[in-house]
Amino acid sequence: MDLKKRIRKLRNLPQYKNATDEELKQVIENLHKKDEDLDLELLFSSVKERRQAQALLQKYLRDYHIETISDKNLLKQIIYCEVLAARLQKILNNIGKPGSKVPIHVIDAYHRTLNQVIELKEKLGITKEQQQKQNAFDVIQTLKKKFKIWRENNLSRHVICPYCGQVIWLKIRTDAYEASKHPFLKDRILGNKHLVKLYQEGKITKNDVAKILECSDDYIDWLCKKWKSNEKGSLKSTTESNQSNIENKK
Repeated sequence: MDLKKRIRKLRNLPQYKNATDEELKQVIENLHKKDEDLDLELLFSSVKERRQAQALLQKYLRDYHIETISDKNLLKQIIYCEVLAARLQKILNNIGKPGSKVPIHVIDAYHRTLNQVIELKEKLGITKEQQQKQNAFDVIQTLKKKFKIWRENNLSRHVICPYCGQVIWLKIRTDAYEASKHPFLKDRILGNKHLVKLYQEGKITKNDVAKILECSDDYIDWLCKKWKSNEKGSLKSTTESNQSNIENKK
């Protein structure tokens, strides 16, 4: 898939909505490195079966922690057998009409494939019984590994402060999140005071500001008017308050 298309596809996800192109490129590179040993393209000639296999792969990676090369190879075999079983089932459904004879060898192949899937899942340790046999320590360690993978794929977070209502930018460090004031949001409005000030002083153009904030030129006009209006309102309120204090003293 083209890099630009993959970036657009990632940006549709909530966790990557505000990520830069460079950050998304890094995520794609990380995903590519992880999926090199799980390439399913050569296993199937049908585009439909490739998509089916890819959907199964994403499901297994989401539900289970697959790390070693041997585990990845087992997972590829499981996915291949499951897609093959679906293909055989489709054949049986097409020929299993009233009055028609179902070939015994197709039925045998279907059952052998299903048994193979069960054996491979047991070997990989992802059957329900084996999952239940895991002790608390193993479960916690598995969750830690899953969280580590999730953290690597989630670069930053934007949250609302429960006290002041401002947007806070959470930047990931190696040991913990680092909370800092969001550089391009003020009162939940897209903008940057210093950036607008540079434009008003003629140091940069309106188009420069629009490109940095990724918005239209008209939005910059609206933003300048809004902030100017807010400043006047704030000044007026302060003046009225001072006048009221003088009158009270009199």
